Amino acid sequence: MTDIRNWQPGDLPALAEIRQAAHPFDLDNLLALTPDAIRHEIERPGLDPARDVFVAGSGDGRVVGFVHVQREHGKDDILGFCLTVHPDARSGDAGPRLLRAAWERALARRVECNTPGAWFQTQVNAAAMWMNALLDQGGLCIARYELRMRCALSEIDLPPLAAPEGITLRTYRHPQDDAAVNATLNEAFGDSWSGIELAADEFAHFFDSGQVQPEVSVVAWAGDEVAGACLNDFSPARLERAGLREGWVSSLGVHRARRKRGLAAAILTWSLHQALARRLKAVALDVDAENPTGAKRLYERVGFREVERFHVYRKPIPVLTQ
Repeated sequence: MTDIRNWQPGDLPALAEIRQAAHPFDLDNLLALTPDAIRHEIERPGLDPARDVFVAGSGDGRVVGFVHVQREHGKDDILGFCLTVHPDARSGDAGPRLLRAAWERALARRVECNTPGAWFQTQVNAAAMWMNALLDQGGLCIARYELRMRCALSEIDLPPLAAPEGITLRTYRHPQDDAAVNATLNEAFGDSWSGIELAADEFAHFFDSGQVQPEVSVVAWAGDEVAGACLNDFSPARLERAGLREGWVSSLGVHRARRKRGLAAAILTWSLHQALARRLKAVALDVDAENPTGAKRLYERVGFREVERFHVYRKPIPVLTQ
């Protein structure tokens, strides 16, 4: 039987090896693959590595899988988890036992939640058959679909840079722009399905994770107010994970009062010009399939096409009574 225990710092090389081996099967090139990147992943706000990260050991002492649980804030509280098992160990009980450990940890952390609803949630590629089967068998249900869309830069006629009247586009200045941009993105995502908000320390961690390069990211200013922003990752680490010269839009949002004026298309076009200047072949992003702002249609007009689909699995976390 697989042994489940709490994470220890010496496990990092094994966790990276597991992620790298699982990468061709789990089909998500956003996941961290190196020890340093995984360390940063599990040291994020809302996650205590000593209590929220579990590893699975085989009978011979090898680490064969791991899972971590982190709290996210939004319309409902979410205790999200990310689970990875080495392909060689997927026929055993490592997956179900890690999922059970994550669920029990989510139950224990339910008391931290401030909203009436709280959810145990993760996202996996629709084509990752083992992961989908594990979650189905674990009692989670598909609640939503995320679309991964890609723009092949050689296949579009990119329009010239232009900003709507009264708007100035400027390269992101870190850390000067952090607070204003985070506030605008939180407001912009307030009418999304999950309504996830990042506190100041969470936004700082997001930036420090390497998922944003200020020099290729843009902020739209209306006077001295941030009207929108597009935060991008065109880094060598991203290109290596993707396996091709494909950049990534980490976050794109427009203040609700500034919508329907062409601003989202303008900051996305700015970003594509940056990608072309760096000789990238494509740029990708994720979008909620049922996004109420019509984001999917906007991305299609710019030249993005759906290439993958992800399942958002969730399960309600009950309030435990004494």
